Amino acid sequence: MKAVLRKTLADLRRRRLQSVVVALVVLLASGTATLALTLLFSTSDPYNQAFAQQRGARLDDGLGGRALAAVEQRVHARRRDEAGAAR
Repeated sequence: MKAVLRKTLADLRRRRLQSVVVALVVLLASGTATLALTLLFSTSDPYNQAFAQQRGARLDDGLGGRALAAVEQRVHARRRDEAGAAR
């Protein structure tokens, strides 16, 4: 293992310009990949934030919410009944 490390360091010293170019290319490639992933995740994030702020999809019935409130009560009652029946 020591011989491999010694040979590697000798080659890096002998070919300094090539070593610097390879190191620079690796640095730029990793930076580009990081930027791409950051942009990918941040472009879909506004939709997730808006959905979370609204606590899900909401409907407006134009009647001050009375009709939707009645529907929501029926849905919640049905879920309670289904949960009770499953036990």
